[in-house]
Amino acid sequence: MGRKKKRHKTGRLASAPRKPGAGLPSGRIPARPARWPWICLGLILLFVVVVRIRLLPVPLERDEGEFAYAGQLILEGIPPYQLAYNVKLPGIYAAYALVMAVFGQTPSGIHLGLLFVNLGAIVLLFFLARRLFDPYAAVIASATYALMSTSPAVLGFRAHATHFVVLGALGGFVLLLRGLESRRALTLFWSGLLFGVAVLMKQHGVFLGIFAFGVLLFDGWPSKIAEDPAGSLQRPGADSKKSLLPKLRQLAAFSSGAIVPYALTCLVLWRAGVFKNFWRWTVVYAGGHSLRYTFEGLANNFQYNGPDNFFWGLGAAGFFVLCADRSIPGWTKGFVGGLFASSFVAVTLGFYFFPHYFVLMLPAVSLLVGAGCTLAGQRLRRSGLGTLGFSLPAAVFLLGCGWVLKSERPDLIGSHVVFGSVPALASYISNHSTPASRIAVFGSEPEIYFYAHRHAASGYIYMYDITSAAAHAGEMKQEMLREVEAARPEFVVDVHEQFSWSVGLSPEPERIHEWLEQYLKSGNYRRVAVAENVKGQIVYRWNSDAAGYSPASEFYICVYQRKL
Repeated sequence: MGRKKKRHKTGRLASAPRKPGAGLPSGRIPARPARWPWICLGLILLFVVVVRIRLLPVPLERDEGEFAYAGQLILEGIPPYQLAYNVKLPGIYAAYALVMAVFGQTPSGIHLGLLFVNLGAIVLLFFLARRLFDPYAAVIASATYALMSTSPAVLGFRAHATHFVVLGALGGFVLLLRGLESRRALTLFWSGLLFGVAVLMKQHGVFLGIFAFGVLLFDGWPSKIAEDPAGSLQRPGADSKKSLLPKLRQLAAFSSGAIVPYALTCLVLWRAGVFKNFWRWTVVYAGGHSLRYTFEGLANNFQYNGPDNFFWGLGAAGFFVLCADRSIPGWTKGFVGGLFASSFVAVTLGFYFFPHYFVLMLPAVSLLVGAGCTLAGQRLRRSGLGTLGFSLPAAVFLLGCGWVLKSERPDLIGSHVVFGSVPALASYISNHSTPASRIAVFGSEPEIYFYAHRHAASGYIYMYDITSAAAHAGEMKQEMLREVEAARPEFVVDVHEQFSWSVGLSPEPERIHEWLEQYLKSGNYRRVAVAENVKGQIVYRWNSDAAGYSPASEFYICVYQRKL
């Protein structure tokens, strides 16, 4: 008889699948896989579709506006970093360009693309949880991620880059586990490629890629040194090289896949003539793009989470249940714990702790919730409660979900005047200018350029960098003002809203407004539109009504047009 082939373990809770009919009496038909997990997954996806479809027309916020404007430029044949500067890598710009090419250059088209990204992440998380644990955990984890990723607590209705990072990383992890099981270098190459794409979406994804490489390194490195028949250790020789070389090939396949997206990006940008700007912004300037070392923002985030802390609490409970359960292989525990740790490090990059950064942690939290529920259910079933005990954690989870959905969850990204008024102001600019006209927006509202389909007078589409305490801030400010003067924009937009200028307190906004006041006088501009927040309502004034009007609110936007 031949020797039975040893199956590589991936830490999966469920037993390895058998061939149809194996171990069954002759003529007996094997049981079909359970359908209930797929039905539950379908209902989860339907829930997400219903939630997001209602919110497709929601106006863009400033990060979405940046991505949309840069994507719009790509569709016009203009490469990133030529007319729009930022420290982010260009993957998210390319993703937006693709989404808008398919669904249209509108907020609805962008949010429809987000819907498909979100659905893809949920399905991939389902496969990952099922491979690590079982269908029970997969359903719970998918439902947790669906609810948390659509929550206002993480700005889930907005198409932030973190959603795209998660999609790429989850695809990478699913292929990584497949590659560990099959030992196929090509599978590991595609896994690395997806992690490389995730990094291009946002630099924070690099920590998930590093963790994946660590998983491959730990799992693939020889754990035993060959022994001779006498029991003494051998020197590394032909046999040890034969066992080592396949592992090195697997590591090389994964690493080369991870490098390819960034290498191709550098090549494309070099050919487009913008590599210098790309390197300047994403490498030189990005290093100083951070706040002071403090975790105060982290604590504040959980304070504003509200009812969503129910899932974080379940995740914490799931962590302790997972660690205490001896039936789970140490490899699985290490994988889930490492994913949580690397996701946390990714969130802390720069110490900004903006709500949408926490989307990066949601897959790990969801896996912990799913693991905790299935392991607690199994323990309760063994305690004598039977099916009732097994179903009890799921019942608690469903009740908690109902409470979260019923509770009021405030939108943390609401603005006083900007997001609601910008479409109307941009429409005015578009209707009173030619496609060749330039716009200068003094404020961090790049969505104006996108809505108006007009190019910016300066590549500085955010004020945050030039009003910060970074080493290059003064240089950036002078460069922006020179670019505006050289472009002689037909329209100038002056935004008076604190969060459009500075993350913290800074005297620079006042200094820039002093310069702007003089520029508007010397440049022969007249006020043609005003939008302000009056007792919670946006009020517009146009043309002659706007010319001599003095806004009564502290939150307003003025549009100026150069006289012919």
